[in-house]
Amino acid sequence: MAFSKRSRPTFCMVCLFYVQLLGHFCTVAGTGLPLSVPSQRTLQQFSEVSIKAPGDIPCPYPGDIEPCICTVNDDYSMDMDCSKIRSEEDLQHAFSKKFPFYKFRKLIIENNDNFRVLGEGALGNASFEEININNCALNEIELHALHHSRGTLESLRLNDNKLWSFPSFDLTQFPKLSYFSAQRNSFTVFPELVSYSLKTLFLDGNNFEHLLSESTTKGLPSLEIISLQNCSLTELSPESFSSNIHLSAVNLGFNSLTHLQYGTVNLSGPNSQLSLHSNKITHLPKGSFSGVKMIMDVRDNFLEELEEAVWRPLLEDNVSLTLEGNPFVCGCDIAWLIVNQNLLDKVADRPTCHDGEAFIDLDPHIYEALC
Repeated sequence: MAFSKRSRPTFCMVCLFYVQLLGHFCTVAGTGLPLSVPSQRTLQQFSEVSIKAPGDIPCPYPGDIEPCICTVNDDYSMDMDCSKIRSEEDLQHAFSKKFPFYKFRKLIIENNDNFRVLGEGALGNASFEEININNCALNEIELHALHHSRGTLESLRLNDNKLWSFPSFDLTQFPKLSYFSAQRNSFTVFPELVSYSLKTLFLDGNNFEHLLSESTTKGLPSLEIISLQNCSLTELSPESFSSNIHLSAVNLGFNSLTHLQYGTVNLSGPNSQLSLHSNKITHLPKGSFSGVKMIMDVRDNFLEELEEAVWRPLLEDNVSLTLEGNPFVCGCDIAWLIVNQNLLDKVADRPTCHDGEAFIDLDPHIYEALC
């Protein structure tokens, strides 16, 4: 209804109306008088939305991904822990939901006897920088299971599972992958892996009877670190690591090696190290290894002699040399070491002769007189 000219409210009257209305709400709030039910419901809903959203974003809504759990790191990256899934279907169901964001830092599935197959599409559209599936019943990874992580995956850990053959996906499709560990599975044949980015490879605890020839690691030109502990290795081909010009650390401990052939291990870099501990090595000829600059570990083998041409250069280069647990005869072959206290002091542990007498307790005068 239109106001007449006389009755039309003035600007001051309108202002007074709103001031009174505001005062009314302030009075209600100050005196504790109850708001109407609709008003309470509206404020409650607004409060829930305001509090709830920061707790979920950037993660998916928790109810959608159960029993998986998403956590947010300080840099806003997300980790997804699906260790409590009851089946492969649980995993696929969780990742079939619509997520606010699909770029994750880490996937974790650990200590799960129900998880056997990582199937194609099981991870939906999610991508990961790290994937850790450890101590599960996993025995198969389908060809395209990691399809959406091709451009992001940097680290893949598949330790303590039931894998008997290597995943058939092409590692060259993962140009950022630098770390791959598949320790203590059921592999019997050493895989011919191909990756131009892989730098670290751990395959400890698999039952490889021997390494293949040059093709074994030829497809890993960037490889720097390889660990093959406790792999039932009895011999190595001289070409086993010949293509790995950046190799700086090789761990071959707890195998059944008896010797190394000429040129078997050639290392590079200032921190290069070779571990041959706990084998059955009786002899390491000159030239069987080269480039060791930091650690040379030959503990617990069957060495009886220390050839000066092999071992003296290591000590002179301040390499940490460990010799304990070998049945040394302690004849003239170690005279070069016993009569030179400076070199003897550089031995990193306390080697002994086969009768138990320590090197440091041997009389150097005996070696000066008889050798």
